[in-house]
Amino acid sequence: MYDEAKVKEQPTQTVAAIPAIADTFTPDILEAACKKSLKQYHMPFYKTVYKAAENLNNQKELEKFKETNKTTGIVRGADYYRQEEISL
Repeated sequence: MYDEAKVKEQPTQTVAAIPAIADTFTPDILEAACKKSLKQYHMPFYKTVYKAAENLNNQKELEKFKETNKTTGIVRGADYYRQEEISL
């Protein structure tokens, strides 16, 4: 990444900012996002890595949601079916 930069200090800010993504996402997602970003771009920016991590996290949550729905279905609580008394 440093070798391909036009200005040698250019990637330093991105490299310093990427660990902050680990505060939001798990280290596994961060690692996968970095790999994905490096495959797509020769010098990824913070935003690129963050968006990749966000997309991977959304896919993971969607898979978890689908697994839960297979076993339980979409169930609404009693509050949804409770009827309000109408006062006239």
